[in-house]
Amino acid sequence: MTLPWNPNNYPPINPLMGTQFQPSIAGNQLIKVKDLDSAKAYPTSPNSSFALFEENDDVMYIKTTDANNFPTIRKFRFKEEPLEVPNSTQYVTIDEFNKFKEEILNAKQFVQQSANTNSKWNTDQFEQSVTANRQRYEDDWKQ
Repeated sequence: MTLPWNPNNYPPINPLMGTQFQPSIAGNQLIKVKDLDSAKAYPTSPNSSFALFEENDDVMYIKTTDANNFPTIRKFRFKEEPLEVPNSTQYVTIDEFNKFKEEILNAKQFVQQSANTNSKWNTDQFEQSVTANRQRYEDDWKQ
């Protein structure tokens, strides 16, 4: 129904009520602005907070409004941090582990054979064996 004083068929607006604009953001989209002036001009509703991202720079603006729709803007700059790559010398490869496992099993068999035959090493033979094995392991780990 068209009223004579409102020929455009739009509902009448009460100027005392004012209009409140609530921007709609679909899904997880970022709100992109051109610069600080665009962030200041971005429409917000009272008691709201928005993260606004600058299109061409690593800058984020947080625009917050109070109950009277008075805005406060804070500016943040992003800085890329490199990912830390673990030091590869702290880990053992599968080949190194299998080699070490084989040496341990061989040593275990040797000890069992020695215990079964009741043969005893003298101190000099034992010290020579330990020194040779220690040097070999140190050389392997330095590589």
